[in-house]
Amino acid sequence: GTDFRELTTIRLALKDGPAPDPAAATADAYTAHRPAMSHARTELNKSVPEDQEVDKLVDFYAAEMEAQLDEAMVWSLTDLDARFTVIRSTESNMGNFVCDIVRIAMDAEVVLFNSGTLRSDMVHGAG
Repeated sequence: GTDFRELTTIRLALKDGPAPDPAAATADAYTAHRPAMSHARTELNKSVPEDQEVDKLVDFYAAEMEAQLDEAMVWSLTDLDARFTVIRSTESNMGNFVCDIVRIAMDAEVVLFNSGTLRSDMVHGAG
């Protein structure tokens, strides 16, 4: 949600066992192997209690980020387009760049990224 007033939890339950053989599988085999998905929307208001462990993590990372704000984190050889008209309507090199960084840093196979997180609305020049 906008301004952290709500969040959505998405749960995927993967099936045990190997994926169907593409050469021999029927459509039903693929459907049976499809992960189960559920989601729940939570409105963040005073009825949701604060989580002290989360507060500690937020405080820790906020202090870490504050200490590093004046340091260059990355260099790019090309312009990175983060204009709202681009990032909110199509794939962009800025979105790909951010997802690649997260994927590598977290050793993840997949990154889901809400492009609305990027708020600069500009093209970041190479460098």
